[in-house]
This record gives sequence, C-alpha cells and structure tokens, in this order.
Amino acid sequence: MESSKNRKVILDTSILMAIFENKFDIQDEILREVGLHSIVVPESVLIELHKLAELGRGKKKKYSKAALDYLKRNKFEIIHSENKRNVDDDIVLLAKRLNAMVATTDKQLMERLKGECIGILRLKKRRLELL
Repeated sequence: MESSKNRKVILDTSILMAIFENKFDIQDEILREVGLHSIVVPESVLIELHKLAELGRGKKKKYSKAALDYLKRNKFEIIHSENKRNVDDDIVLLAKRLNAMVATTDKQLMERLKGECIGILRLKKRRLELL
C-alpha cells in the first residue's frame, strides 16, 4: 500500500477560491476527511487564477487574488501541467498520472472525474466530503 505522505490531493481553481468565499481551512479539512496527503496545485490552475485576478470582476477577482496570496504563503507543491490551455483536461490527466484525488466545487469537473473513477473531495457545508 502506498504511504499516505506519497498520496496527493490536487486543488483546482474553484476550491481555492471557495476557501475565501466559505471561510474554511483546506489543509485541516483534507486531513480530517482523508488523512495525511501531499497537496499539489497544477501550473494550469495558477495561470487561471492569475487571469481571474487580472481580468475578473467583483468576487471572482477578489477571491482569485486571495487564493494566489494563500498559495504563496503555504508553499504548496506546484506541479507541471500536461495541458495548460484546458484546466479541467489537465486536472484529469494529472490525477490519473499521479493516482491523486481532486478537491473541487466544479460540478462539470466532478462528473468527468466520476466517469474516470478518480476520487473527489467536494465542499458541503464548509466541510470537505469524499465522493
């Protein structure tokens, strides 16, 4: 069996922004729900957050800037993206390659991940829930 410190949870853009909209601690929630895991962020997610911080409006702009700051402070591992143009495609490819689960609030992405039998951590009432 794979050591828990070698298992990974991929954070997508929606969950990183949800941290600030819903005010919860993603690290504590991952630990509570699935135990010790490495938390990783694809380059494609960083690119998307930078675009939203620059071009977004209102809450999207505010939460994307907060997410970027949060990532800098917490120094999560940034992983090379397979597909920098399509974030969802990239996340699915990386989750398969790394045998990782994905933390997301994106319903379309969740459906794709279910179809690929990839573990999902979704947000429900400010708590992460494993699907």
